[in-house]
Amino acid sequence: MNLTKRLGLSAHDSAADQGEVILLALVVSVMSEVKAQAESLTGSSLKSSPVIAQKLLAELPQPAATLHPAQVARIALALIKYAGSPASLSVTEKLFEFCTPKIKESFGSLPSFLRLLQAPTYAPLHDFQQVEMQPLFRSDRQAWQSVVVKSAAGNYHHFVLGLQRMTYGPHENCWLVESLNPE
Repeated sequence: MNLTKRLGLSAHDSAADQGEVILLALVVSVMSEVKAQAESLTGSSLKSSPVIAQKLLAELPQPAATLHPAQVARIALALIKYAGSPASLSVTEKLFEFCTPKIKESFGSLPSFLRLLQAPTYAPLHDFQQVEMQPLFRSDRQAWQSVVVKSAAGNYHHFVLGLQRMTYGPHENCWLVESLNPE
């Protein structure tokens, strides 16, 4: 499968420029390396070596005003894909950085947020084989990214990722994840 399709981009996607592909390739390669490191450790657990996960995850971008909502959606999906991995707490911590204060307040802690991500509702998002990004709908402060994922079992599932552009605080003008719902 070519890199553009693997990352959920298409030839006619206006976001499929070289910078976008490089950013998404970085996300995929770092997350693949996190998974490989987890599998290579004794007992397949990064809990015994959180330093490895932290160093690899530190290479991923932070929330920034320069990231388009579609980029944030792709980063979030890449992180959710590995939320069921042995490195799940470290991955969830990185994903939590891309969530709105409302989401963080609702869940309160990383373990409770991780439990939600590991719920059966979101199982198709773990280790999905392919993602198709539908057209992004956006207003000045909100965006909705519909995605169709092909699960590891080969079934197709539709989700809508809600994003909000923050107007205050340390992430002012950054797009952050507000919701993730199956359709």
